[in-house]
Amino acid sequence: MPPTTADDGVPISPERAQKIIKDFQNDGNFFKGIRGGFYGRNVLMNILNQPNCKGIRYYHALVPNKETQALEHTIVLVGMDTNGAEMAGTFTDEGPLCPPFCG
Repeated sequence: MPPTTADDGVPISPERAQKIIKDFQNDGNFFKGIRGGFYGRNVLMNILNQPNCKGIRYYHALVPNKETQALEHTIVLVGMDTNGAEMAGTFTDEGPLCPPFCG
């Protein structure tokens, strides 16, 4: 695996972002209804401010609903070092998902 850097990722136009998001949402094979999520600045900065953290990896995951215990989609965030290794202690989830928390 190539090493990660603080510059990984490629800026894209708003039009491309809207198109590829819509394509994903319209494909019934993926995450049925989840359009996105949100993590606050402080949560992100707590991960990014750790020594040797070069970025954030995300994972799609399933967690039991607190009331029904049915599995629900979530996004787990974890800090990554320059070698692409996950940084213990930086895992985060439970950011509000869209829907229902949509702008």
